[in-house]
Amino acid sequence: MNPSLTSQHKIIAMVLVLVILTAIGSVVYHFRSPAVVVNRSLAVGLGQAVATETAKILHDRGNIGVILAPAHEMEGLPEHDTWQAFSATLKQHPQIHIVVTEVASTEPPIEYGLTRARLDKVLKEHPDIDGVVSFYGIAQWDSRAPFELPRPDLKIIAVQSNPVPIKPYFAKGSLAVAIVRREIPAPNSAAPRTPADWFAQNYQVFTAENYQSLPDEEASP
Repeated sequence: MNPSLTSQHKIIAMVLVLVILTAIGSVVYHFRSPAVVVNRSLAVGLGQAVATETAKILHDRGNIGVILAPAHEMEGLPEHDTWQAFSATLKQHPQIHIVVTEVASTEPPIEYGLTRARLDKVLKEHPDIDGVVSFYGIAQWDSRAPFELPRPDLKIIAVQSNPVPIKPYFAKGSLAVAIVRREIPAPNSAAPRTPADWFAQNYQVFTAENYQSLPDEEASP
């Protein structure tokens, strides 16, 4: 066999293999599932804002209990970023101390959102704390057994992600701050750059002064 023809056949075969591999790679790239993009800046901005609002409502002084969801303790998740940002920002307020941390779903039955039983347990076991920060929202309002603060000076700050009625808490004077995710991000002429920008675009802060602007809610009977 002519050696030159053998070399040509080898080159052609190599080229065909490269073409096939390139085509396969292109198909895989085109049809693969897109990677989930996590907005770390938004998670950090939330944690920073919760710490800032906590310090503001406590006038930069006091002992607090913190209620977390299990995800806040799992590295790599945005909730963990939020918890880390909260803790780091709170260090800028050295007279505020976290004296108890509760993870809401460590015992069966598994809890989805803060329950009244968990909230009552924290307040009963830690009667001297000045505030409760719940990253798991606030318990479902029950008009048959309305929640009341054990002390009028106790402050509750809740990050509200579930559609639980919170107006009754404000009306009763039992909720100091609610941080609520916007259904539609706030319009902004400039793209968010900092964690604070991302927070302002995606969350709202409600207090006793502005909670009436919350949409109407249906409380449990």
